[in-house]
Amino acid sequence: MATTLLLVVTVLAWRCCDNQLRRQITAGAVSGSALGLAGGISGLAAVVLMPPVNAFGDQILSQVAAAYQ
Repeated sequence: MATTLLLVVTVLAWRCCDNQLRRQITAGAVSGSALGLAGGISGLAAVVLMPPVNAFGDQILSQVAAAYQ
């Protein structure tokens, strides 16, 4: 509900303003969307990439531990 209300307020503000303020509102909306997507993409990358990285680290640690025994 809050997101929809924010969208309606942004669209109304965009329609009531001059060209300079419209560019600023558009730039703010684009940068806000980019920040939101960046957070989602980094979370997805963490979920996808962390298990293989951890498995590789486990192999290295087991090799190091075997070398010192």
